[in-house]
Amino acid sequence: MNDRALIIVDALNEFVYGGIKGEDPERIVPYLQRLRSGAWRAGVPTVYCCDEHLAADRELTIWGKHAMRGSEGAQIIAALHPENGDYVVPKRTYSGFHDTGLDSLLRDLGAKRLFVTGFYTDPCVRHTVADAYLRRYEVVVVTDAVAALEAAKREQDLEYMKKMYGARLAQADCVLAAFAEEKVGG
Repeated sequence: MNDRALIIVDALNEFVYGGIKGEDPERIVPYLQRLRSGAWRAGVPTVYCCDEHLAADRELTIWGKHAMRGSEGAQIIAALHPENGDYVVPKRTYSGFHDTGLDSLLRDLGAKRLFVTGFYTDPCVRHTVADAYLRRYEVVVVTDAVAALEAAKREQDLEYMKKMYGARLAQADCVLAAFAEEKVGG
């Protein structure tokens, strides 16, 4: 049985092309595409955790309106459109776990190791990693497949997740090699 899952956080129009755009977010898209393809080949489920806000969401008091349910900004970017049985879990806070069905889905899939990618290392990737740690998942943050709101803080954010949540840090090529070596049923 497969014990892994690829998590893609907030690969949304809002964060790559829209109002909450960090420094050079398009840089990680090719890595995300390669990881998703490698996951498909290895039978590793891909789960998108995506902001899908309602007008009453508390987070909007900090960030303003963004990724509102049904809006273009809340759509997954075309280059990463879900398919092949991918899962999409909407979220209304920074974490992919808080008040969502992510934990139940991952447990139903038998996932114990999460390969976390996406936008942005602080806040949403960090909070998703924190909640994964608290739920006793093994977490690997794919360093070249995460972006930061401020590029200068990216390394600091990665080190924080490593130190505080025991996250392993790995590059996409290493993760792809591990996917290929540990194919489901292979």
